Amino acid sequence: MSDLLTILSALGFGVLSSIIPIFNSELYVGVVAAAAQPSTTVLAVIAMALGTVAGKVVLFVLARGGSQKLGVGKAQSRDSLPPPTSRIRLWIRQTGDLLLTWLGDPRLGPLTILAAAIFGIPPLFIVAVMAGVARQNIVLFSVAVFVGRLARFAMVALPIAYAAH
Repeated sequence: MSDLLTILSALGFGVLSSIIPIFNSELYVGVVAAAAQPSTTVLAVIAMALGTVAGKVVLFVLARGGSQKLGVGKAQSRDSLPPPTSRIRLWIRQTGDLLLTWLGDPRLGPLTILAAAIFGIPPLFIVAVMAGVARQNIVLFSVAVFVGRLARFAMVALPIAYAAH
């Protein structure tokens, strides 16, 4: 029973941490790995990755729907956009444009998502929103997030689990 609760709580925490970034999923899987048996840890890592996918898909779908209502992501003339007033704003705009270009590409998009899911650069929260705006394929998005987060959580949890037991 406690193993099932551990796995279900990992699933729930995966959803929570994917929507509210202050909840640290890596720390959570590390604690689970130290406290639970390795077999339970493996299942909790899978559950955490699935929960993360569920939460990121919510962000993705909300961004896609909001961008349709607001007309974001459609081709805009550079002349119609207000000029940036500082270097930081210019950098943010250029970085956002580059990220939208990558995420809109059928080959670069999933690779960008995978990199964000494994390494956290660019942040997966931002990538999930921008992928929705860029109209990335939701299945490719979900698979890339799952594979990347599974790898990230396994890299954190499995050494701890085997060292602790």
